[in-house]
Amino acid sequence: MTSQHNSPGPTMAQLASAIRVLLILGMLYPLLTLLELKSQAEPAKFLLHDWGQAGFLILCGNLIAGSLWELGLRRLTQARGWNGIGPQFLKLRRHSGVISFFWLTAHAMLLIVLEAGWIEAGQALAQALYLQLALAGWLCLATLALSSNNLAQRRLGKSWRRLHRLSYPAFSLGLAHTLLIEKADLLFFGTWGAAVVALWILRGIQFWVRLRRVPHAMPAPQ
Repeated sequence: MTSQHNSPGPTMAQLASAIRVLLILGMLYPLLTLLELKSQAEPAKFLLHDWGQAGFLILCGNLIAGSLWELGLRRLTQARGWNGIGPQFLKLRRHSGVISFFWLTAHAMLLIVLEAGWIEAGQALAQALYLQLALAGWLCLATLALSSNNLAQRRLGKSWRRLHRLSYPAFSLGLAHTLLIEKADLLFFGTWGAAVVALWILRGIQFWVRLRRVPHAMPAPQ
């Protein structure tokens, strides 16, 4: 008789890591739109819309996932002993934030191309509120992207979490920018924005309830 050895299956951490990689690859899907340019009457405007929307949706997903994690998913994974999920989840949020910033930066660069240069883009910026909101939001995201690494986290210490609360104004400015665009799909973007804000409100309620139960012992929500 030959002895059979059961090989151990993948751990929860390995599964979470594999899922994270697949999700990151999925966030690069707008690259596929380059294959459709020949069929577009206005390729630059097509990419401008597609890449801007991709950056917005990835940012929404990042913030929604973060809220769900704080509202209960973290406690669920701890209760079930799925200790490998937490680190992979945090990596995924960090990477998705940087990818969102990448697409939104590409979106901004295309806008400059459409405006035929930096000077013309600056003139448009001075006249349009929705562009001013976009720039303010982009600066917030740039700060977050540049500090989304282990070195910055070690250097900043506790200030790193406070700094990353810039995600709130960054998203709010980006949402306002989108809703002010005349040709934007207000229902589509408004629904995603409402989902993010609704979860923020639930987190605020959760924090308030916990604060009343244990006065002066709860840190501010991240």
